[in-house]
Amino acid sequence: MVTPIIRRLHPGLDALQLEVIAHGDGPLPVVAGPGSGKTTCIALRAANLVLTGRVQPHELVLCTFTQEAAREMRTRFANTLKDAGYTGDLSRVVICTIHSLCRRLLTQHGNVIGLPLGYRLLNATDQLDLMETNYDPIFGPDHAVLAHGNDSWKNPRQASDEARRYFDRISDDRIDPNRLIASEQPFLAALGRSCLRYGQLLWDQGAVDFAHLQTWALALLEDPDVLITISAGVRHLLVDEYQDTSFAQEQLLLRLASTHGNVCVVGDEDQTIYRFRGARVDNMLRFGTRLPGCSVRFLTNNYRSHRGVVAAFNRWISAGDWSNPGGIDYRFPKTIVPSAAHANDDYPAVVSIIGTDKLDELRHLA
Repeated sequence: MVTPIIRRLHPGLDALQLEVIAHGDGPLPVVAGPGSGKTTCIALRAANLVLTGRVQPHELVLCTFTQEAAREMRTRFANTLKDAGYTGDLSRVVICTIHSLCRRLLTQHGNVIGLPLGYRLLNATDQLDLMETNYDPIFGPDHAVLAHGNDSWKNPRQASDEARRYFDRISDDRIDPNRLIASEQPFLAALGRSCLRYGQLLWDQGAVDFAHLQTWALALLEDPDVLITISAGVRHLLVDEYQDTSFAQEQLLLRLASTHGNVCVVGDEDQTIYRFRGARVDNMLRFGTRLPGCSVRFLTNNYRSHRGVVAAFNRWISAGDWSNPGGIDYRFPKTIVPSAAHANDDYPAVVSIIGTDKLDELRHLA
């Protein structure tokens, strides 16, 4: 049920959006095409849960990928409740990035795994500086193997930058470094040993990089008592841009929702062409198999773009072969529909560029 006050405050909501907002308990995957108002839907669904009495604000967790997006989501959520005349306490609602959520968990419960209360969070520059300063303890024993035939590993700064990419991927994909150490390939074995030494260095110095934020937050949730304590305070979990989650982030979010099963994920598998660090399109495509019993909802009305742009997108995306014989297809079958608001737009919106080769096309585009 969508409260009458939300319908009154947002009279332009379409039937598909209302269906998402009205969803009550249980898992809900939402495939949201470009310009379909997905952030609005998440914020209004959270507000609707509060206004219908299903949840208290402090029992909500809303996650997205950037701080700017989190601020936008918080503003829309708070403004809707304010306009609805809600007078409850909104100060404890958790609306943040996934990394911020991990940091919150470690700050509140990190002592369970032995993490000091005053741990230091490293940004990318801090991380590189730490690796370069401690190059010999981390990489020294395996330097010859790592640098063999690979110029990227011969300079400490370059080697640290190269190693960071590997270490981040190991964390994102939840690869056990001990499996790498057991590999018959010398490079992988050396990489695994270096990764373990780096992780131990972080631990000894009370430092955490962004990759280990999620690794250690997951370790925290592996403690049954901690999981029960944390998940008991989370009645509904809503996640935006789910197509950009890594395997580790998916595991963390599903574990956080394992007690109540009330998790709503919104994303667009078509946007994984950007392939943010560690992103796995499988997370969106296979969500229904992770939490059986849920049906996918689609937001396909585009309110942002010229009808010519929408038509060009549909032609382009449908020209590919997204089938996956023996498995789940690489794309949900959907067609984006232009909003009636753009029905009378008569200006040109799509430009075709033809060149003699790729470089010539790039020159024309520039």
